Amino acid sequence: IAFGENVISVKALMDSGNTLKDVYTGKPVLVLTASCAALLTRIKIPSDYTEIISREKNVSFRLLPVQALNGEKLLPAFTAQSVTVTGTQTEREHHGVCIAVTDNDLGKDKYQALIGSELI
Repeated sequence: IAFGENVISVKALMDSGNTLKDVYTGKPVLVLTASCAALLTRIKIPSDYTEIISREKNVSFRLLPVQALNGEKLLPAFTAQSVTVTGTQTEREHHGVCIAVTDNDLGKDKYQALIGSELI
C-alpha cells in the first residue's frame, strides 16, 4: 500500500462478503488495521475517530458508513495512491483505493487487512 512517500506490505484476507464500496467514488474499499494505518500515514489513529477528522490536516480523512455484523458504523477512511495485490499467480495494481481504518482484530493478528474480490 502506497501513501505519499510511505509504502507498507500487509497480509490481507480475501473476504468474499466484503462488498464495501466508497460511497463517494464507488470504488472497492480495503479495510486496514489502525496500527498499520498509523505506520502508513505516520499518524496515531485515536479510538475516537471524530477527533482525527477535525484535527488532521496532512491526511484527508472522511467518515465512511459501513454495514457490519453488529449494525452500521462509521470508519475513518483515506485514499491511498496505490495498492498492489499479490496472489500466488497474479499481481494487480489499483490506484486511488479507499482505505477504511478499523480497530478490530482481523483474524487474531494473523491479517492486517481485508479485501473484497474486486481487488483480487
